Formats: sequence, C-alpha cells, structure tokens
Amino acid sequence: MKLYSNGELVGSLTNYFYETPWASARIEPIEPELYERLCRASHFLSIVLDENWGDLTEEEENRVYAQRLAELQITEADLSRFQGTWEIRESDHRDRQGVIWVNTCDPDRWVTWRW
Repeated sequence: MKLYSNGELVGSLTNYFYETPWASARIEPIEPELYERLCRASHFLSIVLDENWGDLTEEEENRVYAQRLAELQITEADLSRFQGTWEIRESDHRDRQGVIWVNTCDPDRWVTWRW
C-alpha cells in the first residue's frame, strides 16, 4: 500500500493492522524531511491547539501561535498539507478505499487513520 497526501506519494506502508476504529501501518517515507514536518504538524494540530492558553488577547494568541509554529519548525503550508486530502492506494495505483482521515503521523514512522 502507498500513502498519498494531496495526490503526492508520501511513502510505502507495511505492517498494517486494524483496531476499531483505527487503522495503522509503518511508513517508509519517500522524503524523510517532509514526513517529519507532517509529524510536527500532526502534533501541533492534536496537542498544541488543545492547550489552555488562558485569558490571552487575540494579539497575544496570534503571537503564541506563531511562536509555537516556529518552535516546531513548521509553516501554515505544512498544517494545510496535513489537513488536506489523504489516500491509500494499492501498488497498481488503484484506490483502496478512496479518501481517508489521517489522525497522527509519529516520529517512529507509524501512521494512524480511519477508513
């Protein structure tokens, strides 16, 4: 199986397993640096945005938001890419199940999604 983000190949998937409602597999990324940015975007979207930022003004929130992006060395484009269209295709390029929702990409090269 192959994982695609916005129509671009991200990597090959192995060690697939399914545990309701999540599917997971190990990825061998085509571009390790891109995959690492996607992992940091995943972290930002699942952890950082859920943090309690207290009673910050909008200006302070924007500053903290930009600071956290910089700390993780990611951009709005990386976030948009992670939130874009993901697909899993067989090696002959047929869609397996069409579009999927990727929940996490982790640095240990495991990807979790829902069919």
